[in-house]
Amino acid sequence: GMLKIWESKISRQNWKMKETDRLCELHFSKDDIIDYFEVEVNGKTIREPLTHKTLKPTAVPVFFPHKEPPKPPRKLPAKRETKTPPVMLKSLNVTKYINLHGNEDDHTFENEDNEPSPGAPFPQTFGESLFCDSSVLSLPDDWYVRRKESIVCLHINNNIEVDRYVVFDKNPDVVIDARVFLDKKEIPSLRTAYDFLKKVNSLVLCPGTGIKNVRSDGCYLYVGGKPGQSAAPRCHSCFPRRKALQKQNLRNIVAVANRKKKHREIKRTIKNQKSRISTLQDKLGSLMKKIEETKQDNVDKLLASLPTVQGMAVKACINAARAKSPKGRRYTKEWMYGCILMRMKGPALYRKMQQQNILALPSPRTIQRYLKKMKPAYGFQRTTFDLLGQKSAEMSEAQRHGALLFDEMKLTEGLSFDKKFSEGSWSH
Repeated sequence: GMLKIWESKISRQNWKMKETDRLCELHFSKDDIIDYFEVEVNGKTIREPLTHKTLKPTAVPVFFPHKEPPKPPRKLPAKRETKTPPVMLKSLNVTKYINLHGNEDDHTFENEDNEPSPGAPFPQTFGESLFCDSSVLSLPDDWYVRRKESIVCLHINNNIEVDRYVVFDKNPDVVIDARVFLDKKEIPSLRTAYDFLKKVNSLVLCPGTGIKNVRSDGCYLYVGGKPGQSAAPRCHSCFPRRKALQKQNLRNIVAVANRKKKHREIKRTIKNQKSRISTLQDKLGSLMKKIEETKQDNVDKLLASLPTVQGMAVKACINAARAKSPKGRRYTKEWMYGCILMRMKGPALYRKMQQQNILALPSPRTIQRYLKKMKPAYGFQRTTFDLLGQKSAEMSEAQRHGALLFDEMKLTEGLSFDKKFSEGSWSH
């Protein structure tokens, strides 16, 4: 119920309000907004502000500052005093010249209300009679007379437009201008004038091509036909022009349809490619997730079947594959010891294997840092005896017996030892 009331107050076209829609508090009255709650403590009423304001159940939006004011009611047009509206003659361009001399058909009067009776006398001088009293000229239906410098007989169509008119000059001439210009023709009598008006009234104007008000340059402007028929025939010049324009419009429509079809196909192809890429990405993500979720115990079981040195190399490769960057890798002591020995035995081969990532080998600079932390020296080190003690602790009494062998050594002056490359030099 309240949704319909709100919807009628908001009054937006083609919009139905839902329960999830929201409205700004500026559209409501302050009396309809609840921003506190009351609590009675020891007979005293305490008001506490609310973090989230609420509305009263009967709240209705009333303020719409950006809403357009209602338009005033439209005034009804005033009724015309006269039934016949004033008609202004249009200035029409002369586009065609047709000579009617010798082509006028004989017309006879029929018993009509607006036609003169057969026995009515006709004056011998047409100009004198017409300019003295224009009402002596009988007119066909929908024809009217206006008198200025000349006598103008005009025809008004159903659209209240002047589509043709005849001008009677003081000289015994007549001119027709309804997008048609006829050569001057002598009118000797009222009967001839009436027949001429009927002939002009029977002319059917060519509608042109009927497409964007286009007319052929060779249009005859009027064609044979019956006045008042629903579809006027076209002349022999406008008809092929209309066909050409229709074919052109059809080609344009087909071209637009082809472009839209091609556009739809491209969009469909792009959509399929995006769907395929998304599927492959999901598959790749699932595989990577399976690799990450592989338990270390399974890897250790597989490495247990390999020799010790190969197991260390494979384990180092797996750890390198899991790392996001080659920087900051961590190596076990056993693998670092093996890498130091490999570099001592073949620096060139070690450098090639490390650069081409054949194995997960530390860089030469990393090996140098490890060697700097070692303290090699001549003679027996304390750690040597400690290791021997730890190893002999697990031996039996019989295995602990052995012999120490000393070889003769000669010391020379200028003896030096490079702990980086484990090389010594001396001078004699």
